Amino acid sequence: MGALKIESIFCEDIRLEATQKHILIGVFSDEVLVHTTPANIGIALWLRIHGIAVGKHKIHIEAYLESGDERKLCGEISADLEVLRPGRATVINSPTLVIPVEKDGMLKYFISFDDEPPQDAGTLIVTVVAPNSKLVL
Repeated sequence: MGALKIESIFCEDIRLEATQKHILIGVFSDEVLVHTTPANIGIALWLRIHGIAVGKHKIHIEAYLESGDERKLCGEISADLEVLRPGRATVINSPTLVIPVEKDGMLKYFISFDDEPPQDAGTLIVTVVAPNSKLVL
């Protein structure tokens, strides 16, 4: 498929207006703070991808939570995609996945097209914050 440029935004929910504009709710910078564990956090991923060829494609997205030497599959999504306009960005909204968190880690998403090797689709730092701690931003 060639080189793709993938832009990603992590948020709590994604909605689509009747005018085809996207509403991203609860956007994360590069980190999600978890105040109690174990916890289940809802994460949606908004992707804007440049370089997908016109035509029909099968996509597969996987989300992993990595912590130390552990790597746990937290969810996966498969779908059909049709790109109609050459040279334009393609936007993909992932449904909200519930991610179980017990300790600090990295939430990593990967996307593959038409059974090609997966590509990095974004990383979100997961930080467990001690109760009553003060964060310096």
